[in-house]
Amino acid sequence: IAVIIGVLAAALFAFGVFDDKVKEGEQCGDNVYYTFDESARTLDIFVNGQGKGVMYDFEEGETDPPWMPYSKSIEHIVVGKGVTVIGKEAFHYLPSVVSVDLPDGLRDIHVNAFTGCKSLKTVKIPGSIESISEEAFDDCGALDTISVDPDNGHYTSSDGILYSKDMSTIVKYPAGKPSSSFTVPENVVTIGESAFDRCHNLVSVEIPDGVKTIDAYAVYK
Repeated sequence: IAVIIGVLAAALFAFGVFDDKVKEGEQCGDNVYYTFDESARTLDIFVNGQGKGVMYDFEEGETDPPWMPYSKSIEHIVVGKGVTVIGKEAFHYLPSVVSVDLPDGLRDIHVNAFTGCKSLKTVKIPGSIESISEEAFDDCGALDTISVDPDNGHYTSSDGILYSKDMSTIVKYPAGKPSSSFTVPENVVTIGESAFDRCHNLVSVEIPDGVKTIDAYAVYK
């Protein structure tokens, strides 16, 4: 009987019915949990078993993310497969974060999700992403490259700059790019909200006649 129980338990763990991470983790969304490995300085976000989950939206001063007490210690963020939404202000003002791993299957990144991650240098947007808030990467002073999976149907990047798929909209010019000048491509018609947020290295931006819309706070120092 003991052997049968042992085999059954192993099978349940293998298929995700039991998950030891869930036992250790604390909840931060619908079917979403987290752990923080202090020695590796890594914040892991994961779902329960084989399902999918949505992170909670947070609000500074009201419902802060539960990892804020060790915000200065977090250097790596790993969002696991099955997480479909990164909530509002989920990782805002984590000043030591240098890397973010986003899974294929992630669909939305909400407002101010990574605002204030001042040490983050690069971000890769997976092919599954459908929506990125204009302010998701505000005040990321070291960010110099945003790349996009070529299979993404909603976004693309050129020279590390985030555009809509057809390149008609500049979504985000990384604040840490070293260039002092930038010429908006001729096919751009919209400069999105917060597109040039706190780009301290930029001295001049040349805007062609084809640009019809410049959204709120598009250029903000």
